[in-house]
Amino acid sequence: MSEEIKTYTLSELQHEIKESISEQFPFAVWIVAEINTLTRHKSGHCYMELVQKSKTSNSIIAQARATVWANKFSFISAYFESETDSELAAGMNVMLQVTITYHEVYGLSLNVIGINPTYTIGDMERAKKEIIARLINEGVFDMNKTQSFPAVVQNVAVISSSTAAGYGDFVNHLETNTYGYHINITLFEAAMQGEQTETSVLDALNRIGEEYENYDAVAIIRGGGSKNDLSWFDEINAENGVCFIAAGVFYYFKKDDIKKLFNAMAKHFRGGRLCFDAANERAVKIMLKTWVKEAGITSIADYFSVNSIENDILPWLKNAAVSSKGYMLGYNDLKDRSVPSFFRVLSKIADGFMKMQIVRIDFER
Repeated sequence: MSEEIKTYTLSELQHEIKESISEQFPFAVWIVAEINTLTRHKSGHCYMELVQKSKTSNSIIAQARATVWANKFSFISAYFESETDSELAAGMNVMLQVTITYHEVYGLSLNVIGINPTYTIGDMERAKKEIIARLINEGVFDMNKTQSFPAVVQNVAVISSSTAAGYGDFVNHLETNTYGYHINITLFEAAMQGEQTETSVLDALNRIGEEYENYDAVAIIRGGGSKNDLSWFDEINAENGVCFIAAGVFYYFKKDDIKKLFNAMAKHFRGGRLCFDAANERAVKIMLKTWVKEAGITSIADYFSVNSIENDILPWLKNAAVSSKGYMLGYNDLKDRSVPSFFRVLSKIADGFMKMQIVRIDFER
């Protein structure tokens, strides 16, 4: 008699795989991978394809889908940008904290709950050293030093975005120099971040090269990274008014970045309005113990918080009127007896202890 062959239905096999993965990886783990593709959905979710490539052939030897849900992506992306001055993008090597799931129909997927920007910064530094070594080997690293430099620079070609904060600072420093020199500045517009950066900057350099005798020097200004490159301003038609609403976003930006952003918006969107939620430093510290900690943030001293608009916004924000209301009591009357006592207690914690509030900024015309 022939031995009976052990068989599984497809769903049984998939279920066994799912159970095995759940038993082997019951908790979140840290992984390192390259972002092969990254898509931001209008819902706020972010979808990635992660890969590992062979060190010898550069071919893909491992691949997995990863999702960053909207409630996580807002602070993960903001934290990453604040530490690296770069947006998460395809081609980056990253260290991610993930939970592993397996679905009988959709297969293996990773849910991203945290990120370690230090790993990416280290990888960027390694790539930088490799580029420098290649330029040295090709004999072009010191070419710029061989060029003669005039005693007084009078004509400067600038490659940058016209709305980049760095470009504005550069122009301001030259125009207000203590010696009173007049310096002619010619801007050659270029994309300073994203996939078009390399071709855009090279095109600008080629245009400058066609009339190089007109310039004493070329300055390439990146603009301080994605937070400070404000080229997205130009994509918004604010002729008939504009209102920006940011929910659960600014907690993850550093104070200096918020100051630059708000003042730039006040200049660019005259008559516009910005509304956002805020909380005091005590509340942000409480966040540190929960989901902010999962993102790898260890210190929040420099991060944006608001105890009172009089002390934390008005002293540095120009050309704007600022007001605020309590997060719960500012918009709802909880004195009615039909309101459960739980919500009354919660409102005292939120609006009182944590100073949670909705801030409204009206930019002057």
